[in-house]
Parts: sequence; C-alpha cells; structure tokens
Amino acid sequence: MKIKIIALAIFALLIACGKSTVTKQQLPPPPPNKPQVWFYGDSMTAGVGASNIANRWTSVLSREKNWEEMNEGTSYETLLQASENTGYTSFFSKYKDAITTKPARGKYIFIAYGGNDCAFNFADYTTDLFSAQLQTIITFANSKGWANNGIVVLCGYFENNASWSPGYGGQSFPNGAATMTRYYSFITAAQTVANNNVGVYFVNPFNTYDITGLADGLHANDAGHAAIAKYVASLVP
Repeated sequence: MKIKIIALAIFALLIACGKSTVTKQQLPPPPPNKPQVWFYGDSMTAGVGASNIANRWTSVLSREKNWEEMNEGTSYETLLQASENTGYTSFFSKYKDAITTKPARGKYIFIAYGGNDCAFNFADYTTDLFSAQLQTIITFANSKGWANNGIVVLCGYFENNASWSPGYGGQSFPNGAATMTRYYSFITAAQTVANNNVGVYFVNPFNTYDITGLADGLHANDAGHAAIAKYVASLVP
C-alpha cells in the first residue's frame, strides 16, 4: 500500500511538471528590449510618398538603429497653433497629451515640422510664433524627463518652387520662389531654437536628396525617405 501511494505521488508530480512545461511554452514571448523612440510630425513622418510604411524614413531609421518606433505622424499637421483655423490638427494643441513621461526605455522624441507651418500662409503663421511654441514644447518635454540630448528637431525636407500647390491643404496661397524663401525662414527658426537648447539635435535633410527623390513633387519617394534615414542615422547616435 505504501509503495502504491509513493507511485501515485510520483505520477502526480510528473503530470504537474508536464502541465507546467506546456503552460510555459504557450506564454507569449517577452517584449523586445529595444530603445523606444517617438516621432511627431506631418505627412512625411507618417510616410506619405513611400511605397509602404516600412519604407518611410522613420521605419528605415528605426530598423537600422534597432529602435522601437512610435510613429505619430499626421497629414497636414502643423506645429504651431494660431488664431486661424486650417481645418487640420496642430501639435501645439495636443503636445501635453502626446509627450509622455520618459519611460525607462525611452531614447528620443523627434519633433519634425515646418512644411505645413510654411504652407499655411495665414497672417498669424509666423516664424516668431513657430519658434515660441517650439520652445514651449521643448521645455515641456524637459519637464517630462526628456533631457535635451533626448530631443531631435528635424526641419527641412527637400522642396522646390513647384512643390507648393496653390490649393495646398484646401487653401489658396502663393507658390514658387516666395514660398521657398518663407520655407527657408522656418528651417532657420527651427535650427535657432534647437541651438538655443544645448544638447538638442537639429537635423536639416534638405540637401540629402533632390527632385529625383520626390514621389509627387512634395513628398519623398522610397529613395528620398532612405536618404533622410541615412542622414539622420549619421547625426543621431
């Protein structure tokens, strides 16, 4: 009888071990222990122009750097928020909700705007307001634990005189050389704010591709997105 009880106990233990092994095999794999990077921006951040989102510059860059990509790109979104209503979103109106407290694996936040801020040529869409609101966003990010060396300001996708449609964003604005001059002023404004915050990375990819890297005269194609990713990778560790 004693031998029978011992045998049953051993049998029960073996069953329990078997169940434990099966249960462990059925658990999902642990999440990848990759640095997390947030990308805030407009349609170029979202990947418009690329043949698929895997070929957008943020995704190409994240694969190269082995980052976990958090892409928050939104078409027609501006950084600045002014008195005029474009009918589209602005990052300034939502940055307090969008920028999370820096998590343990948080590495960078990218703030990539300027094109739409330039194109919506309303009276209040000025570089002064753009600069002031960009600074406010950086200061807020600092308060959420993001040190300056964890912030990247990107401004300056390649465009030319023909990029600025008179119907841009459903509005009717001048295009051509005058708009390019205005665009350069937004790039300079973004760089100045970044430089005033020591440690913030500034990236201007304008000269990394040309008209052959455009998909529709405005957005980069796969080659353009790849060029942007390569350039960013060379500047941001």
